[in-house]
Amino acid sequence: MRRICQAMAWLAVVCLVAGAASPAWAQGRIRVGEEVAYRAATPAAYPVGGADRPVAWSETIVSPGAAFVRLHFSRLNLPDGDYLTVAGPQGGEFWTYTGKGPRGTGELWAFSVDGDTAVVELHSGLVKARGRYGVTIDRIARGDVPLDENGFPLEKVICGTDGRENVACHTSVNVRPVARLSFQSGGSSFLCTGWLVAGPNNSTMMTNNHCFTTQAEVNTVQARFNFQRTTC
Repeated sequence: MRRICQAMAWLAVVCLVAGAASPAWAQGRIRVGEEVAYRAATPAAYPVGGADRPVAWSETIVSPGAAFVRLHFSRLNLPDGDYLTVAGPQGGEFWTYTGKGPRGTGELWAFSVDGDTAVVELHSGLVKARGRYGVTIDRIARGDVPLDENGFPLEKVICGTDGRENVACHTSVNVRPVARLSFQSGGSSFLCTGWLVAGPNNSTMMTNNHCFTTQAEVNTVQARFNFQRTTC
């Protein structure tokens, strides 16, 4: 276990419809954390596990006081059948990664883990993999603000009297399109909002242009849907 002190479904493909930013939305994205260097990697000899693919290598990352932790993999390259998990210390919510990640490049930001501790575990089979397999972590994002509803200051984003109402006030509505978007840009973590829209592509998401504007930022986006007030 190593401790880091403060110095902080991602979307494989996102269809973005950039809307023009109005004065009411001028505050745009909200900074919630920063990136700090961190180095961890599997041994040069890729570890061998067993028939049920037990944990062959692990790393516990602690950033004391962080509201969330997010890991950046500069290299992810696993043979067929092996997989990597990123989870909190209790293991309740965890994310699984295979191969070279969702974009097939071997580079990615994993989904965030609430709290100040993230546990990385590599599950390996019996057969020793040939080739340059393994994983490398080169930095983490350390959160200053929780990523739940209470940590997202909606009152600072939605301004004016534009007629919007909490979806919980309309019990007949059976859709949950609103997403809290977290992403990385310029060494910091940010939050913004987006929503699903009906269209020819059933995975079309709309967000304002002030959230993110480059493909590099889009590659780091994590969207958590059903992000809405639960009371009217």
